[in-house]
Amino acid sequence: MTVYPQRRRVWPWLLGAGLVLVLGAVVSRAGLPQAFAGTGTYEVGRDIAPGRYKTSGPPGGVGGPSCTWQISAGAGPVDWGTAQGPAYMPTDPADQLVTGQVVRVADCASWSMV
Repeated sequence: MTVYPQRRRVWPWLLGAGLVLVLGAVVSRAGLPQAFAGTGTYEVGRDIAPGRYKTSGPPGGVGGPSCTWQISAGAGPVDWGTAQGPAYMPTDPADQLVTGQVVRVADCASWSMV
């Protein structure tokens, strides 16, 4: 009589580990910042949460340098703007920043999600 060693079931452990990784990614995305500084470069879905944002304009108000911003995806700009007062990004109220886009802002007060 031949005795075969009992095989260990590895797939339940692998499935459990994969589930933990997926759930961890979902939880961390939900915790992304919904506000960011007025000068810098941010990747949507990594550095900031997807959505629509507003600034009060340049930190010094009217008369200072213009607040500028640009949204890029892939090869080029998707939307951009300059403002001396309150501004929204993206410009069109029906649009939102989506994961993978890159946002560049300069000389603005902080931005917050609306």
